[in-house]
Amino acid sequence: MIKHIVLWKLKPEAKATQEIYAANMERQKARFQSMLAESPMMRSLTVHPGVGSGPDIYDFAVVMEFDSRESLDAFQASPTHKDPKAREFGMSIREKKAVIDIESP
Repeated sequence: MIKHIVLWKLKPEAKATQEIYAANMERQKARFQSMLAESPMMRSLTVHPGVGSGPDIYDFAVVMEFDSRESLDAFQASPTHKDPKAREFGMSIREKKAVIDIESP
């Protein structure tokens, strides 16, 4: 099994208040859940909010599970993953991201 983990650090204005942060997180969670529903190659998807603070702390993590590297590659090439409207919103709130793929039993 492959776990595809994406860490998101939001722009300061995307988390300026608790209300703004909550609205942005809800919109992103809905997008991620639609990706799961539209991607038969994905086994699971969970969103985990960060609990720390500081310059090196990310705001949330998305953990996706795939049966194989080929399944992950197929997802990344799919129209669901490349949806320009969803990507535009994500880019508008994201300061940076980090990605790691790990093999897990």
